[in-house]
Amino acid sequence: MKNILTLLLLAFITINAVGQTNIPQLVSFSAVVRDANNQPLLNTPVSIRLTFKEGGQTGPLVFCALHQTTTNQNGFMSLQLNRDVLGTGCNGAPSTPFEDIPWENGGFWMEVEYQVTPGDPFENLGQLELASSFYAFAAGTAESISGMDLSGANDGNVLTYNITTGQWEPQPASGGFSGDYNDLTNQPTIPTNTSDLTNNSGFITNPDDADADSTNELQSLSVSTTGDTLYLQNGGNVIIPGISYANLEIGDSHQGGIIFYLDGVGGGLIMAPSNISGQWGCDGILVGADGLGIGEGYQNTLDIVNANCIPTNNLANQCANLVIDGYDDWYMPSRDELNLIYQNMVQPCFGCYGLNAGPGTYYVTSSESNAGQAWGMNFNSFISSTPEPNYNKEPTLGSYFSRPIRTF
Repeated sequence: MKNILTLLLLAFITINAVGQTNIPQLVSFSAVVRDANNQPLLNTPVSIRLTFKEGGQTGPLVFCALHQTTTNQNGFMSLQLNRDVLGTGCNGAPSTPFEDIPWENGGFWMEVEYQVTPGDPFENLGQLELASSFYAFAAGTAESISGMDLSGANDGNVLTYNITTGQWEPQPASGGFSGDYNDLTNQPTIPTNTSDLTNNSGFITNPDDADADSTNELQSLSVSTTGDTLYLQNGGNVIIPGISYANLEIGDSHQGGIIFYLDGVGGGLIMAPSNISGQWGCDGILVGADGLGIGEGYQNTLDIVNANCIPTNNLANQCANLVIDGYDDWYMPSRDELNLIYQNMVQPCFGCYGLNAGPGTYYVTSSESNAGQAWGMNFNSFISSTPEPNYNKEPTLGSYFSRPIRTF
């Protein structure tokens, strides 16, 4: 009964790297063995003879190996070329070691034969043209790689391109470029003087300096007292991220107080952490503290102080003499500045920041409305408070509150 061997695949190559002779050259070969009725031969011993030919199907024999294996329960058998070889030099081929096959020549074919019953002649299953995978073994003889002349190469050599021969050639590691610029040939000329730099060589000789002064671009830097801004000597500043005005918010503690207003350009208004109390003073005297807007409370305070009114501990004097964390530029808020405190601090947070916000809690401003009265507000969160011009400079009952403020 004639048996049929169905070839499955050729794969899984392990190559011998240059200079590593301890790595075997192996090729896995697998197949399913079937009988004449196309039924798998199960658990059956099979002899396989593989003959290699160079240059084509009729080329000279260069290698032959005999293997013995056994099919499994599915008729599948597997072996590795060049491992567990029963013998070489069979089928009329020379006894050449597998490692000596000149793979770099290319064009190899493999003839596959099998035998089931010992003593029977081998059955020829045909020939296979070997795939490119086999030629990876040529790496073991890399001296013949195209474009490289590696004859006489030794371990540790480096490859150097020879422009004359057009080849990469081995050179001892100690040879080649020393790493010293002075050892280079065709060195470029590096100018040693500024006058040697010319425009047509890619350099600029005449910088566009409008005033022809090469030193005035150098400026000294100074840091603000709060450490959040760098100032240039001739004007301009740089805000430091993380601690600069750009990162401040209403309600933040800053420069001796609490921010209650930001002007959007890096400045704003700060109120002191606590109230002061007392009388406006100057009853019956029109001192000229008539500023109502934002930023006018400072001048109002100076006008009151300079009027030398009684009582001498009036609210304006208390503000002018106040020092907190080294800051001594506090003043009484104007009408609109006090209204900002109410809108931004009292209404959003009733009773916060030490601002009394109940019925009968009166805050007076530095803005006078006439010789006997000034503008003020009732910080009552239960009604919509607005500034009023009828707060007596010398109230008949007790005193008023004020919250000193400063500009930053």
